[in-house]
Amino acid sequence: MTGEEIKEGLDRWFGYEDFREGQAAPIEAVVNGRDAVVIMPTGAGKSLCFQLPAMLMEGVTIVISPLIALMRDQVAALERRQIPATFINSTLDGRTQDLRVQEMLAGSYKLVYVAPERLANSAFAAVLKKLDIAFLAVDEAHCISQWGHDFRPDYLALGDLIAAHPKMRVMAVTATATPGVREDIIKQLRLKGRGDRDLFVQVQGFSRLNLNLAVAPCRTHEENMSHVLALIRAHRTGIIYVATRKHAENVYEKLRRAGTAALGESEPLLYHAGLEMGERSRVQTRFTQAKYPVVVATNAFGMGVDRADIRFVAHWDIPGSVEAYYQEVGRAGRDGLPAWCELLFNYADVHTQEFFFRDSENPLRGKALLKSMVAYCDTRECRHAFILNYFGEKIEGDVCGGCDPCGPRKMPDALSETQWVIVQKALSCIFRMKGEHPLARVVEVLLGVSSRYITDNALDKLSTYRLLAGTDPEELKLLLQALVRTGCATLSDDGEDVIAITPKGIRVAKKEEPNFTLLWPRSRRSTASTVRRARNTARTSSTLFVTH
Repeated sequence: MTGEEIKEGLDRWFGYEDFREGQAAPIEAVVNGRDAVVIMPTGAGKSLCFQLPAMLMEGVTIVISPLIALMRDQVAALERRQIPATFINSTLDGRTQDLRVQEMLAGSYKLVYVAPERLANSAFAAVLKKLDIAFLAVDEAHCISQWGHDFRPDYLALGDLIAAHPKMRVMAVTATATPGVREDIIKQLRLKGRGDRDLFVQVQGFSRLNLNLAVAPCRTHEENMSHVLALIRAHRTGIIYVATRKHAENVYEKLRRAGTAALGESEPLLYHAGLEMGERSRVQTRFTQAKYPVVVATNAFGMGVDRADIRFVAHWDIPGSVEAYYQEVGRAGRDGLPAWCELLFNYADVHTQEFFFRDSENPLRGKALLKSMVAYCDTRECRHAFILNYFGEKIEGDVCGGCDPCGPRKMPDALSETQWVIVQKALSCIFRMKGEHPLARVVEVLLGVSSRYITDNALDKLSTYRLLAGTDPEELKLLLQALVRTGCATLSDDGEDVIAITPKGIRVAKKEEPNFTLLWPRSRRSTASTVRRARNTARTSSTLFVTH
Protein backbone atom coordinates (compact mmCIF):
# COMPACT_ATOMS: atom_id res chain seq x y z
CA MET A 1 0.00 0.00 0.00
CA THR A 2 1.42 3.37 -0.99
CA GLY A 3 1.90 6.35 1.28
CA GLU A 4 -0.71 8.27 -0.69
CA GLU A 5 -3.30 5.52 -0.17
CA ILE A 6 -2.55 5.52 3.55
CA LYS A 7 -3.01 9.30 3.73
CA GLU A 8 -6.34 8.94 1.90
CA GLY A 9 -7.43 6.55 4.67
CA LEU A 10 -6.24 9.02 7.31
CA ASP A 11 -8.46 11.73 5.83
CA ARG A 12 -11.41 9.40 5.19
CA TRP A 13 -11.70 7.85 8.65
CA PHE A 14 -10.04 10.39 10.94
CA GLY A 15 -10.35 13.68 9.08
CA TYR A 16 -6.65 14.58 9.31
CA GLU A 17 -4.68 15.98 6.41
CA ASP A 18 -1.32 14.77 7.64
CA PHE A 19 0.35 12.65 10.30
CA ARG A 20 2.03 13.77 13.47
CA GLU A 21 5.72 13.09 13.72
CA GLY A 22 6.49 9.40 14.07
CA GLN A 23 3.07 8.08 13.02
CA ALA A 24 3.47 7.48 9.28
CA ALA A 25 6.41 5.04 9.26
CA PRO A 26 5.00 2.36 11.65
CA ILE A 27 1.60 2.53 9.96
CA GLU A 28 3.18 1.99 6.55
CA ALA A 29 5.26 -0.88 7.97
CA VAL A 30 2.34 -2.91 9.34
CA VAL A 31 -0.07 -2.38 6.44
CA ASN A 32 2.69 -3.67 4.17
CA GLY A 33 3.22 -6.86 6.12
CA ARG A 34 5.75 -6.11 8.88
CA ASP A 35 5.51 -6.41 12.66
CA ALA A 36 6.43 -3.28 14.60
CA VAL A 37 7.66 -2.10 17.99
CA VAL A 38 6.90 1.59 18.47
CA ILE A 39 8.21 3.70 21.35
CA MET A 40 6.56 7.13 21.35
CA PRO A 41 6.28 9.70 24.13
CA THR A 42 3.02 10.34 25.96
CA GLY A 43 0.77 12.56 23.87
CA ALA A 44 2.50 11.82 20.56
CA GLY A 45 -0.48 9.98 19.04
CA LYS A 46 0.32 6.28 19.54
CA SER A 47 -3.31 5.13 19.25
CA LEU A 48 -3.61 6.25 15.62
CA CYS A 49 -0.63 4.02 14.79
CA PHE A 50 -2.85 0.96 15.28
CA GLN A 51 -6.32 2.43 14.70
CA LEU A 52 -5.65 3.48 11.11
CA PRO A 53 -4.06 0.13 10.05
CA ALA A 54 -7.12 -1.58 11.53
CA MET A 55 -9.26 0.28 8.98
CA LEU A 56 -6.85 -0.36 6.11
CA MET A 57 -6.67 -4.16 6.58
CA GLU A 58 -9.24 -6.90 6.12
CA GLY A 59 -10.43 -8.67 9.25
CA VAL A 60 -10.64 -7.65 12.90
CA THR A 61 -7.99 -5.92 15.03
CA ILE A 62 -7.58 -6.92 18.66
CA VAL A 63 -6.21 -4.19 20.93
CA ILE A 64 -4.74 -5.37 24.23
CA SER A 65 -4.98 -2.60 26.83
CA PRO A 66 -4.72 -2.74 30.64
CA LEU A 67 -6.49 0.62 31.08
CA ILE A 68 -10.25 0.28 31.36
CA ALA A 69 -10.94 4.02 31.30
CA LEU A 70 -8.76 4.44 28.21
CA MET A 71 -10.58 1.57 26.45
CA ARG A 72 -13.91 3.26 27.03
CA ASP A 73 -12.69 6.68 25.91
CA GLN A 74 -11.01 5.39 22.74
CA VAL A 75 -14.00 3.28 21.72
CA ALA A 76 -16.31 6.26 22.27
CA ALA A 77 -14.05 8.44 20.10
CA LEU A 78 -14.00 5.79 17.36
CA GLU A 79 -17.78 5.44 17.45
CA ARG A 80 -18.12 9.21 16.99
CA ARG A 81 -16.17 8.74 13.74
CA GLN A 82 -18.56 5.97 12.66
CA ILE A 83 -15.83 3.34 13.13
CA PRO A 84 -17.22 0.00 14.39
CA ALA A 85 -15.39 -0.67 17.68
CA THR A 86 -16.12 -2.14 21.08
CA PHE A 87 -14.45 -3.31 24.28
CA ILE A 88 -14.74 -6.42 26.42
CA ASN A 89 -13.67 -6.17 30.06
CA SER A 90 -14.78 -6.79 33.62
CA THR A 91 -16.99 -3.68 33.79
CA LEU A 92 -19.56 -5.44 31.59
CA ASP A 93 -22.07 -7.98 32.89
CA GLY A 94 -21.89 -11.52 31.53
CA ARG A 95 -24.81 -11.09 29.14
CA THR A 96 -23.29 -7.98 27.54
CA GLN A 97 -19.92 -9.70 27.22
CA ASP A 98 -21.51 -12.70 25.48
CA LEU A 99 -23.43 -10.43 23.11
CA ARG A 100 -20.29 -8.53 22.11
CA VAL A 101 -18.39 -11.77 21.56
CA GLN A 102 -21.14 -13.01 19.21
CA GLU A 103 -21.11 -9.69 17.35
CA MET A 104 -17.33 -9.93 17.08
CA LEU A 105 -17.62 -13.43 15.57
CA ALA A 106 -20.21 -12.09 13.13
CA GLY A 107 -17.73 -9.48 11.89
CA SER A 108 -19.54 -6.46 13.34
CA TYR A 109 -16.39 -4.72 14.58
CA LYS A 110 -13.09 -3.56 13.12
CA LEU A 111 -11.46 -2.95 16.52
CA VAL A 112 -12.05 -4.87 19.74
CA TYR A 113 -10.34 -3.66 22.90
CA VAL A 114 -9.58 -6.44 25.36
CA ALA A 115 -8.05 -6.44 28.85
CA PRO A 116 -4.98 -8.72 29.12
CA GLU A 117 -6.51 -10.89 31.86
CA ARG A 118 -9.18 -11.93 29.34
CA LEU A 119 -6.52 -14.02 27.57
CA ALA A 120 -6.42 -16.38 30.55
CA ASN A 121 -10.12 -17.23 29.98
CA SER A 122 -10.19 -20.52 28.06
CA ALA A 123 -13.60 -19.77 26.51
CA PHE A 124 -12.37 -16.43 25.19
CA ALA A 125 -9.14 -18.02 23.94
CA ALA A 126 -11.28 -20.47 21.94
CA VAL A 127 -13.17 -17.53 20.43
CA LEU A 128 -9.92 -15.94 19.29
CA LYS A 129 -8.94 -19.14 17.50
CA LYS A 130 -12.09 -18.88 15.37
CA LEU A 131 -11.39 -15.30 14.32
CA ASP A 132 -9.60 -14.00 11.27
CA ILE A 133 -7.40 -11.64 13.28
CA ALA A 134 -5.63 -9.36 10.85
CA PHE A 135 -3.78 -7.31 13.40
CA LEU A 136 -2.89 -7.41 17.10
CA ALA A 137 -2.04 -4.13 18.82
CA VAL A 138 -0.37 -4.45 22.23
CA ASP A 139 -0.76 -1.15 24.08
CA GLU A 140 1.41 -0.38 27.13
CA ALA A 141 3.73 -3.12 25.85
CA HIS A 142 6.29 -2.50 28.62
CA CYS A 143 3.89 -4.40 30.90
CA ILE A 144 5.14 -7.67 29.39
CA SER A 145 8.68 -7.13 30.67
CA GLN A 146 9.65 -8.10 34.20
CA TRP A 147 12.26 -5.35 33.93
CA GLY A 148 9.68 -2.71 33.07
CA HIS A 149 8.11 -0.41 35.63
CA ASP A 150 4.61 -1.91 35.45
CA PHE A 151 4.99 -5.67 34.87
CA ARG A 152 1.71 -7.57 34.49
CA PRO A 153 1.89 -11.39 34.29
CA ASP A 154 -1.27 -11.58 32.14
CA TYR A 155 0.71 -10.07 29.27
CA LEU A 156 2.90 -13.18 29.09
CA ALA A 157 0.05 -15.08 27.41
CA LEU A 158 0.45 -12.86 24.36
CA GLY A 159 3.44 -14.85 23.12
CA ASP A 160 1.27 -17.95 22.70
CA LEU A 161 -1.50 -15.96 21.01
CA ILE A 162 0.96 -14.53 18.48
CA ALA A 163 2.50 -17.95 17.81
CA ALA A 164 -0.98 -19.36 17.12
CA HIS A 165 -1.68 -16.74 14.44
CA PRO A 166 1.40 -16.68 12.18
CA LYS A 167 -0.28 -14.51 9.51
CA MET A 168 -1.44 -11.90 12.00
CA ARG A 169 0.54 -8.68 12.07
CA VAL A 170 1.61 -7.31 15.46
CA MET A 171 2.36 -3.85 16.75
CA ALA A 172 3.66 -3.29 20.29
CA VAL A 173 3.45 0.31 21.49
CA THR A 174 4.53 2.04 24.68
CA ALA A 175 5.61 5.46 25.89
CA THR A 176 8.30 4.27 28.28
CA ALA A 177 10.87 1.60 27.59
CA THR A 178 14.60 1.49 28.18
CA PRO A 179 16.74 -0.40 25.62
CA GLY A 180 16.69 -3.50 27.83
CA VAL A 181 12.90 -3.41 28.14
CA ARG A 182 12.54 -2.96 24.37
CA GLU A 183 14.60 -6.10 23.79
CA ASP A 184 12.49 -7.95 26.36
CA ILE A 185 9.27 -6.88 24.60
CA ILE A 186 10.61 -8.32 21.34
CA LYS A 187 11.68 -11.54 23.08
CA GLN A 188 8.48 -12.11 25.07
CA LEU A 189 6.24 -11.41 22.06
CA ARG A 190 8.46 -13.65 19.88
CA LEU A 191 8.65 -11.00 17.19
CA LYS A 192 12.09 -11.85 15.83
CA GLY A 193 12.15 -14.35 13.02
CA ARG A 194 8.40 -14.47 12.35
CA GLY A 195 8.46 -15.94 8.85
CA ASP A 196 10.33 -13.70 6.44
CA ARG A 197 9.21 -10.48 8.11
CA ASP A 198 11.69 -7.75 8.85
CA LEU A 199 10.78 -6.33 12.27
CA PHE A 200 10.21 -2.56 12.24
CA VAL A 201 11.46 -0.78 15.37
CA GLN A 202 10.98 2.94 15.96
CA VAL A 203 12.01 5.01 18.94
CA GLN A 204 10.70 8.54 18.64
CA GLY A 205 12.74 11.07 20.56
CA PHE A 206 11.98 11.49 24.26
CA SER A 207 13.21 15.07 24.27
CA ARG A 208 10.59 17.51 25.61
CA LEU A 209 12.38 20.83 25.75
CA ASN A 210 9.21 22.73 26.62
CA LEU A 211 9.14 20.96 30.00
CA ASN A 212 11.03 22.80 32.73
CA LEU A 213 12.21 20.09 35.14
CA ALA A 214 13.07 20.74 38.77
CA VAL A 215 13.53 18.85 42.04
CA ALA A 216 12.80 20.78 45.24
CA PRO A 217 14.09 19.31 48.54
CA CYS A 218 11.23 19.54 51.06
CA ARG A 219 11.49 18.47 54.69
CA THR A 220 7.86 18.98 55.73
CA HIS A 221 4.37 18.82 54.24
CA GLU A 222 4.10 22.56 54.83
CA GLU A 223 7.03 23.11 52.47
CA ASN A 224 5.36 20.83 49.93
CA MET A 225 2.13 22.83 50.13
CA SER A 226 4.01 26.09 49.75
CA HIS A 227 5.54 24.85 46.48
CA VAL A 228 2.20 23.53 45.22
CA LEU A 229 0.37 26.78 45.93
CA ALA A 230 3.11 28.73 44.17
CA LEU A 231 2.70 26.50 41.10
CA ILE A 232 -1.07 26.96 41.13
CA ARG A 233 -0.81 30.75 41.47
CA ALA A 234 1.70 30.94 38.62
CA HIS A 235 0.29 28.36 36.21
CA ARG A 236 -3.31 27.60 37.27
CA THR A 237 -3.95 24.33 35.42
CA GLY A 238 -2.15 21.19 36.55
CA ILE A 239 -1.87 17.79 38.21
CA ILE A 240 -0.50 17.02 41.67
CA TYR A 241 0.56 13.37 41.86
CA VAL A 242 0.73 11.58 45.20
CA ALA A 243 1.66 8.01 46.10
CA THR A 244 -1.43 6.69 47.91
CA ARG A 245 -5.20 7.17 48.00
CA LYS A 246 -5.13 8.31 51.63
CA HIS A 247 -2.41 10.81 50.86
CA ALA A 248 -4.41 12.11 47.90
CA GLU A 249 -7.40 12.75 50.12
CA ASN A 250 -5.27 14.57 52.70
CA VAL A 251 -3.61 16.85 50.13
CA TYR A 252 -6.97 17.51 48.47
CA GLU A 253 -8.48 18.60 51.80
CA LYS A 254 -5.52 20.91 52.44
CA LEU A 255 -6.09 22.54 49.05
CA ARG A 256 -9.79 22.94 49.75
CA ARG A 257 -9.01 24.62 53.05
CA ALA A 258 -6.59 26.97 51.29
CA GLY A 259 -9.60 28.48 49.54
CA THR A 260 -9.92 30.95 46.70
CA ALA A 261 -7.44 33.36 48.25
CA ALA A 262 -4.68 30.86 47.45
CA LEU A 263 -6.15 29.06 44.43
CA GLY A 264 -7.74 31.94 42.56
CA GLU A 265 -9.90 30.55 39.74
CA SER A 266 -8.37 27.07 39.95
CA GLU A 267 -10.76 24.34 41.02
CA PRO A 268 -9.39 21.51 43.21
CA LEU A 269 -10.44 18.00 42.19
CA LEU A 270 -9.68 14.54 43.63
CA TYR A 271 -9.03 11.34 41.67
CA HIS A 272 -7.91 7.86 42.68
CA ALA A 273 -8.83 4.26 41.88
CA GLY A 274 -10.87 3.92 45.09
CA LEU A 275 -13.58 6.26 43.81
CA GLU A 276 -16.68 4.88 42.12
CA MET A 277 -16.37 4.70 38.35
CA GLY A 278 -19.07 7.32 37.86
CA GLU A 279 -17.23 9.74 40.14
CA ARG A 280 -13.94 9.13 38.33
CA SER A 281 -15.63 9.86 35.00
CA ARG A 282 -17.14 13.03 36.45
CA VAL A 283 -13.74 14.24 37.69
CA GLN A 284 -12.13 13.52 34.31
CA THR A 285 -14.89 15.48 32.56
CA ARG A 286 -14.59 18.42 34.96
CA PHE A 287 -10.82 18.46 34.55
CA THR A 288 -11.20 18.53 30.77
CA GLN A 289 -13.89 21.21 30.70
CA ALA A 290 -13.10 23.55 33.62
CA LYS A 291 -11.24 26.75 32.83
CA TYR A 292 -8.40 26.30 35.34
CA PRO A 293 -8.66 22.87 37.00
CA VAL A 294 -6.18 21.37 39.46
CA VAL A 295 -6.45 17.68 40.33
CA VAL A 296 -4.83 15.81 43.21
CA ALA A 297 -4.41 12.25 41.99
CA THR A 298 -2.64 8.93 42.24
CA ASN A 299 -1.02 7.55 39.10
CA ALA A 300 -4.45 6.21 38.08
CA PHE A 301 -5.16 9.65 36.59
CA GLY A 302 -3.95 10.88 33.24
CA MET A 303 -4.31 8.13 30.66
CA GLY A 304 -6.81 9.28 28.05
CA VAL A 305 -7.28 12.75 29.53
CA ASP A 306 -7.53 14.94 26.44
CA ARG A 307 -6.21 18.33 27.55
CA ALA A 308 -3.22 19.92 25.85
CA ASP A 309 -2.81 23.04 28.02
CA ILE A 310 -1.75 21.42 31.33
CA ARG A 311 0.78 23.98 32.54
CA PHE A 312 2.27 22.17 35.54
CA VAL A 313 2.74 18.74 37.05
CA ALA A 314 3.86 18.43 40.67
CA HIS A 315 4.96 15.21 42.37
CA TRP A 316 4.21 15.39 46.09
CA ASP A 317 5.96 12.02 46.53
CA ILE A 318 8.82 10.46 44.59
CA PRO A 319 7.55 8.16 41.80
CA GLY A 320 8.67 4.54 41.74
CA SER A 321 10.64 4.81 38.50
CA VAL A 322 11.99 7.21 35.91
CA GLU A 323 9.57 5.63 33.40
CA ALA A 324 6.54 6.45 35.55
CA TYR A 325 7.86 9.94 36.29
CA TYR A 326 8.46 10.86 32.66
CA GLN A 327 5.13 9.43 31.57
CA GLU A 328 3.37 11.59 34.17
CA VAL A 329 5.23 14.85 33.50
CA GLY A 330 4.71 14.16 29.79
CA ARG A 331 1.04 15.03 30.26
CA ALA A 332 2.03 18.66 30.66
CA GLY A 333 2.59 21.05 27.79
CA ARG A 334 1.25 18.90 24.97
CA ASP A 335 0.43 22.12 23.14
CA GLY A 336 4.17 22.70 22.81
CA LEU A 337 4.17 25.72 25.11
CA PRO A 338 6.32 25.86 28.27
CA ALA A 339 5.17 23.81 31.25
CA TRP A 340 6.64 23.36 34.74
CA CYS A 341 7.33 20.02 36.38
CA GLU A 342 8.45 20.02 40.00
CA LEU A 343 9.25 16.98 42.13
CA LEU A 344 9.04 17.66 45.89
CA PHE A 345 11.70 15.37 47.30
CA ASN A 346 12.10 14.01 50.80
CA TYR A 347 14.30 10.95 51.36
CA ALA A 348 11.72 9.64 53.85
CA ASP A 349 9.22 9.24 50.98
CA VAL A 350 11.51 6.67 49.37
CA HIS A 351 10.41 4.18 52.03
CA THR A 352 6.81 4.38 50.75
CA GLN A 353 7.89 3.20 47.31
CA GLU A 354 10.13 0.54 48.86
CA PHE A 355 7.05 -0.80 50.66
CA PHE A 356 5.16 -1.09 47.36
CA PHE A 357 8.02 -2.96 45.70
CA ARG A 358 8.55 -5.31 48.65
CA ASP A 359 5.23 -7.03 47.87
CA SER A 360 5.64 -6.95 44.08
CA GLU A 361 6.41 -9.82 41.71
CA ASN A 362 10.07 -8.84 41.49
CA PRO A 363 11.24 -6.73 44.47
CA LEU A 364 14.85 -6.62 43.23
CA ARG A 365 13.68 -5.09 39.96
CA GLY A 366 11.62 -2.55 41.96
CA LYS A 367 14.64 -1.55 44.15
CA ALA A 368 16.67 -1.03 40.92
CA LEU A 369 14.00 1.19 39.33
CA LEU A 370 13.70 3.23 42.50
CA LYS A 371 17.48 3.61 42.73
CA SER A 372 17.50 5.23 39.27
CA MET A 373 14.71 7.58 40.34
CA VAL A 374 16.66 8.64 43.43
CA ALA A 375 19.71 9.19 41.23
CA TYR A 376 17.61 11.53 39.10
CA CYS A 377 16.66 13.50 42.19
CA ASP A 378 20.28 13.68 43.35
CA THR A 379 21.89 14.61 40.03
CA ARG A 380 23.50 18.00 39.65
CA GLU A 381 23.80 17.57 35.91
CA CYS A 382 21.20 18.34 33.24
CA ARG A 383 17.93 16.55 34.05
CA HIS A 384 16.88 16.33 30.40
CA ALA A 385 20.21 14.69 29.56
CA PHE A 386 19.77 12.26 32.48
CA ILE A 387 16.39 11.13 31.12
CA LEU A 388 17.54 10.82 27.52
CA ASN A 389 20.53 8.76 28.62
CA TYR A 390 18.25 6.57 30.73
CA PHE A 391 16.08 5.78 27.71
CA GLY A 392 19.11 5.04 25.57
CA GLU A 393 19.21 8.15 23.39
CA LYS A 394 22.68 9.17 22.33
CA ILE A 395 23.35 12.80 23.17
CA GLU A 396 26.50 14.80 22.84
CA GLY A 397 25.40 18.42 22.54
CA ASP A 398 23.07 20.80 24.35
CA VAL A 399 19.64 19.28 24.98
CA CYS A 400 18.36 21.51 27.76
CA GLY A 401 18.19 25.02 29.03
CA GLY A 402 15.14 24.04 31.07
CA CYS A 403 16.01 22.42 34.40
CA ASP A 404 17.18 23.57 37.81
CA PRO A 405 20.85 22.51 37.38
CA CYS A 406 21.15 24.18 33.97
CA GLY A 407 19.15 27.29 34.76
CA PRO A 408 16.14 28.91 33.07
CA ARG A 409 15.21 27.59 29.69
CA LYS A 410 16.79 29.37 26.76
CA MET A 411 14.26 29.77 24.00
CA PRO A 412 15.71 28.95 20.58
CA ASP A 413 16.49 31.98 18.48
CA ALA A 414 15.07 32.23 14.99
CA LEU A 415 17.46 30.61 12.55
CA SER A 416 19.69 32.96 10.64
CA GLU A 417 19.75 32.68 6.86
CA THR A 418 23.11 30.93 7.09
CA GLN A 419 21.79 28.41 9.63
CA TRP A 420 18.75 27.79 7.42
CA VAL A 421 21.08 26.86 4.57
CA ILE A 422 22.92 24.37 6.78
CA VAL A 423 19.65 22.80 7.95
CA GLN A 424 18.31 22.54 4.41
CA LYS A 425 21.50 20.93 3.13
CA ALA A 426 21.48 18.39 5.95
CA LEU A 427 17.82 17.49 5.45
CA SER A 428 18.25 17.32 1.68
CA CYS A 429 21.06 14.81 2.14
CA ILE A 430 19.00 12.68 4.55
CA PHE A 431 16.16 12.68 2.02
CA ARG A 432 18.36 11.64 -0.88
CA MET A 433 19.90 8.79 1.11
CA LYS A 434 16.34 7.31 1.33
CA GLY A 435 16.45 6.15 4.95
CA GLU A 436 18.89 3.36 4.07
CA HIS A 437 22.13 4.55 5.70
CA PRO A 438 23.43 5.37 9.21
CA LEU A 439 23.72 8.91 10.50
CA ALA A 440 27.52 8.70 10.36
CA ARG A 441 27.34 8.03 6.61
CA VAL A 442 25.19 11.14 6.09
CA VAL A 443 27.95 13.12 7.79
CA GLU A 444 30.50 11.56 5.44
CA VAL A 445 28.45 12.39 2.33
CA LEU A 446 27.97 16.02 3.39
CA LEU A 447 31.69 16.32 4.13
CA GLY A 448 32.66 14.64 0.87
CA VAL A 449 34.56 11.75 2.46
CA SER A 450 35.94 9.21 0.00
CA SER A 451 35.58 5.62 1.19
CA ARG A 452 34.72 2.12 -0.04
CA TYR A 453 31.26 2.39 1.51
CA ILE A 454 30.58 5.69 -0.24
CA THR A 455 31.64 4.46 -3.67
CA ASP A 456 30.05 1.00 -3.37
CA ASN A 457 26.70 2.66 -2.66
CA ALA A 458 27.20 5.41 -5.26
CA LEU A 459 26.73 8.04 -2.58
CA ASP A 460 29.42 10.20 -4.15
CA LYS A 461 27.02 10.62 -7.09
CA LEU A 462 24.41 12.39 -4.97
CA SER A 463 23.92 16.11 -5.48
CA THR A 464 24.45 16.60 -1.73
CA TYR A 465 27.93 15.06 -1.78
CA ARG A 466 30.44 17.62 -0.36
CA LEU A 467 27.68 20.20 0.26
CA LEU A 468 29.17 20.96 3.70
CA ALA A 469 32.80 20.15 2.94
CA GLY A 470 35.17 21.53 5.55
CA THR A 471 32.60 21.54 8.34
CA ASP A 472 33.65 20.17 11.73
CA PRO A 473 32.41 16.51 11.73
CA GLU A 474 31.41 16.65 15.40
CA GLU A 475 29.33 19.78 14.86
CA LEU A 476 27.60 18.24 11.87
CA LYS A 477 26.82 15.08 13.83
CA LEU A 478 25.31 17.19 16.63
CA LEU A 479 23.16 19.04 14.11
CA LEU A 480 21.76 15.79 12.71
CA GLN A 481 21.00 14.60 16.24
CA ALA A 482 19.24 17.92 16.94
CA LEU A 483 17.14 17.44 13.80
CA VAL A 484 16.11 14.03 15.15
CA ARG A 485 15.14 15.59 18.49
CA THR A 486 12.97 18.20 16.75
CA GLY A 487 11.12 15.52 14.80
CA CYS A 488 12.66 16.30 11.39
CA ALA A 489 14.22 12.83 11.20
CA THR A 490 14.10 9.46 12.94
CA LEU A 491 16.80 7.01 14.00
CA SER A 492 16.44 3.24 13.89
CA ASP A 493 16.77 1.38 17.17
CA ASP A 494 18.69 -1.62 15.86
CA GLY A 495 22.11 -0.32 16.83
CA GLU A 496 22.78 0.91 13.28
CA ASP A 497 21.37 4.44 13.77
CA VAL A 498 19.87 4.48 10.28
CA ILE A 499 18.45 7.97 9.78
CA ALA A 500 15.33 8.81 7.76
CA ILE A 501 13.54 12.05 7.06
CA THR A 502 9.99 12.66 8.36
CA PRO A 503 7.11 14.61 6.81
CA LYS A 504 8.02 17.47 9.13
CA GLY A 505 11.61 17.32 7.92
CA ILE A 506 10.45 17.67 4.33
CA ARG A 507 8.32 20.68 5.25
CA VAL A 508 11.22 22.27 7.13
CA ALA A 509 13.58 21.70 4.20
CA LYS A 510 11.11 23.52 1.97
CA LYS A 511 10.60 26.26 4.59
CA GLU A 512 6.94 25.27 4.81
CA GLU A 513 6.88 24.51 8.57
CA PRO A 514 5.51 27.58 10.41
CA ASN A 515 7.54 28.87 13.36
CA PHE A 516 10.22 26.18 13.15
CA THR A 517 12.97 26.77 15.70
CA LEU A 518 16.04 24.83 16.69
CA LEU A 519 18.24 25.12 19.75
CA TRP A 520 21.42 25.34 17.70
CA PRO A 521 23.79 22.59 18.85
CA ARG A 522 27.12 23.51 20.34
CA SER A 523 30.08 21.17 20.59
CA ARG A 524 33.09 21.76 22.75
CA ARG A 525 34.51 23.60 19.77
CA SER A 526 32.93 26.75 18.37
CA THR A 527 30.48 26.47 15.50
CA ALA A 528 31.92 29.59 13.90
CA SER A 529 33.77 27.52 11.30
CA THR A 530 30.54 25.79 10.29
CA VAL A 531 28.70 29.06 9.82
CA ARG A 532 31.60 30.68 7.97
CA ARG A 533 32.02 27.84 5.49
CA ALA A 534 28.29 27.52 4.91
CA ARG A 535 28.07 31.24 4.15
CA ASN A 536 30.58 30.75 1.39
CA THR A 537 28.55 28.00 -0.27
CA ALA A 538 24.99 29.17 0.44
CA ARG A 539 22.28 28.10 -1.95
CA THR A 540 18.52 28.67 -1.90
CA SER A 541 15.95 26.12 -0.76
CA SER A 542 14.55 25.74 -4.27
CA THR A 543 17.83 24.31 -5.53
CA LEU A 544 18.57 22.36 -2.37
CA PHE A 545 15.43 20.30 -2.03
CA VAL A 546 13.76 18.88 -5.09
CA THR A 547 11.66 15.76 -4.48
CA HIS A 548 11.45 14.40 -8.02
